[in-house]
Order: sequence, then structure tokens, then C-alpha cells
Amino acid sequence: MTVQAGAHGVAQASFTPTQSGWYVVEVYLTTKDGVQLAPYDYQFAVN
Repeated sequence: MTVQAGAHGVAQASFTPTQSGWYVVEVYLTTKDGVQLAPYDYQFAVN
């Protein structure tokens, strides 16, 4: 999924898992010049 940032550089995305278990969401930024920055992983569990 690609999410465009708004005028102030803020973006928001939603993800709703359909099953229980562990999930990892990898997020990275791309500058306006097209440079991809280092990724950041968010991990969470769904019961």
C-alpha cells in the first residue's frame, strides 16, 4: 500500500487483520526526490 503525505508531511494508513496471530508492518519514507529511507518495522499480536 502506498500512502501520500499531506501538505504538512503527515500520512495515515489503516490495516485490519482478518486472523489471530503476529503481524509485522514495514514502513518506510520516500523523499520528494524519490530517495527511499531506511524501513521501520511495527510488530503486534491479534488475539
